[in-house]
Amino acid sequence: MSRVRARGEEIRRYILKNVQSNPSTISKLAMEHFKVTRQAINSHFHRLVQEGSLRDKGKTRNRIYQLAAILEWKQVYLIGSGPAEDQVWRNDIDSVLGKLPENVRDIWFYGFTEMFNNARDHSGGTSIVAVFVIAATIEVQPA
Repeated sequence: MSRVRARGEEIRRYILKNVQSNPSTISKLAMEHFKVTRQAINSHFHRLVQEGSLRDKGKTRNRIYQLAAILEWKQVYLIGSGPAEDQVWRNDIDSVLGKLPENVRDIWFYGFTEMFNNARDHSGGTSIVAVFVIAATIEVQPA
């Protein structure tokens, strides 16, 4: 791999690793960290947005970047005539989450069913909207 290409990948990894905690300042942080121009950093952001790794909101100086969702799922359940929380879990949520370690799945089950019950029993609303947005994270380990 050429030196230029390796440097570009290093910049893009830095952006992906730090964008979640610095969505509005990541451009400036990357410019300072790599000592490159705004135009150089913007070309890396443009590439990450085009390949679907990042989403951007806003225009020019007010632009904010965030990790793109790998999975977005939404379902509306009517309160009263809708299914019980364990049916929702079994029929919808469990399959959306995919394969997880048993202890993690137990935490999801408990958290989801408790929130679903609380919304049904205490919200005074007519429906429950369940939304999952799962984004990729990147972990860079030292060599």
